[in-house]
Amino acid sequence: MIGVVIQGQSASTAARLQPFVKKVTGLDTVVMLALVLVMYGKGFLGAIGTWAILAQVLFFQLGPVQHHLADRAHAQAQRLQHLAVRQVP
Repeated sequence: MIGVVIQGQSASTAARLQPFVKKVTGLDTVVMLALVLVMYGKGFLGAIGTWAILAQVLFFQLGPVQHHLADRAHAQAQRLQHLAVRQVP
């Protein structure tokens, strides 16, 4: 939310801060993964032999694909509706 506000107020400031925020976000991701491994290490490592991790990866990868396909289908339906309306006498 803070980034959206900064972008809306000053695009140049947002562009200047973006490399710093990207580095901090990357570092935070590594720290959080390390904390997950420390806190839930046995359970996390135990999940490697199951389909749980693959299911989670597929869920997060197929969500945007499904959204994209739905957008394309909606656009096609709008084009067809426009053609049908134009052909009515």
